[in-house]
Order: sequence, then structure tokens, then C-alpha cells
Amino acid sequence: MSEFFYTCWWYDPVAMSHMSDEWYGVAQVCRNGHVRNPASKEDPGLNEKFCADSGAPTMTKCDACGGAIRGALYILRYEQPQNVGGLRRGDAAPYFCENCGKPYPWTQTRLEAARQLAMEMDALTPEDRELLGRNLDDRSPPIVHPRQWACSRSPGNTPGSGPSA
Repeated sequence: MSEFFYTCWWYDPVAMSHMSDEWYGVAQVCRNGHVRNPASKEDPGLNEKFCADSGAPTMTKCDACGGAIRGALYILRYEQPQNVGGLRRGDAAPYFCENCGKPYPWTQTRLEAARQLAMEMDALTPEDRELLGRNLDDRSPPIVHPRQWACSRSPGNTPGSGPSA
């Protein structure tokens, strides 16, 4: 850990006065979705301007709303911050901003690639391509129980169509 973390966060009562007993650090993620530092404010010595894996620039906040990317989870234990979970280096980065719901750049890139792939699939009808493209745009599909889906796909197998008890 960096010298800043030990001197400022652990021993400086003024710096610790704004903290609650539990908080999330601000993660630093590259624009390709690699978690570079799950605690960019708590341990700035690990920050990178560019990703060591892909060379992409790094970011700590949402492009759309400016909200911080949620990182490592800390608790205050014995007057010292302890990293107890949350995002860790090497974990998958969050796909959408928790503050505004917009996709992060790495998610948007994947959605666009999936949309382009769907449009190029010869096995799909034009209607199916359009439907798939709309579903990729609507990132919150309805939750359907598997039994409801099976019943809707099988004529004569719907609730109430069997023998009555």
C-alpha cells in the first residue's frame, strides 16, 4: 500500500472524520473494462493513467453523469479502515452506472458488437434481427419464469388447459 494510505487515512482524525463505518472506494477502470485500482482515492499509488493490459486510458467516474465507479468495500474497524470486499483488481468491472443506469464504455462496445453480429447472422429472419436489436437497446428485459415461457411456446400446455381437479 502507498505511504499516503497509512499516513493520511489511518492516523489522521481530520481525514477520517467524513467517513461512515462502511463505505465504497472509487474504482479506476480502463475504457476496455479492466479494473486497475479498486481504491483509487484510498491507495493512489496504484493508479495508472493508461491500462497496463490494453493501453486504454483509465477512468474513475461515469462519462454520462460523473458518478464515481463503485470500488472496494471498506469498514472502520478499531479506528482503521479495513478492505472487506466489493470490487477487487482482476474482477469484472460493473457493466452499468449505479447512479444513472447508463452503460460504461466497455459495456457499450460489447452491446454494439453484439448488435452488429446479430445484423450479420444469415440464420435469423429480418424480423428476428430487428427484435434482437431492440432487446439489446432495452437493457432491462422482462423477468419471465421458465414455466411461463414454456407454456407460451407450447399450444395446449397453458395453465388451466389440463384436466380440472
